[in-house]
Amino acid sequence: MSIQTDLATGSNRLLQWLLLVSLSMLVAGGILFLAHHGMTWPAPHAANHGDAALRSIPYALHPGSGRFWMELGLALLLWSPALRLCGLLWHFIRIGDWLYLSMTALLLALIVHSLLP
Repeated sequence: MSIQTDLATGSNRLLQWLLLVSLSMLVAGGILFLAHHGMTWPAPHAANHGDAALRSIPYALHPGSGRFWMELGLALLLWSPALRLCGLLWHFIRIGDWLYLSMTALLLALIVHSLLP
């Protein structure tokens, strides 16, 4: 096998594992959330007060809550392309391919810039 085939296989496996882990976090978070809040109705005023909902986020995000696992799964899903590029960046540093290293670093910087608030 050539180095390109190994790289493509490893990169595809990384994406598959990241997708499976983020999906399992989302499903586990959804089950926990529904187990705790499944039969309750939201208050009528809850949908109209975005600032109050944002202030309650730190209290809802503890590792035992379903919302924590759902948000962590979504964050992992959004950051998986950047994590893949980090692996490619390390690979290109290791083999000394400076052209692909610079293109990967530029693409990684663009993705990270777009994902940060």
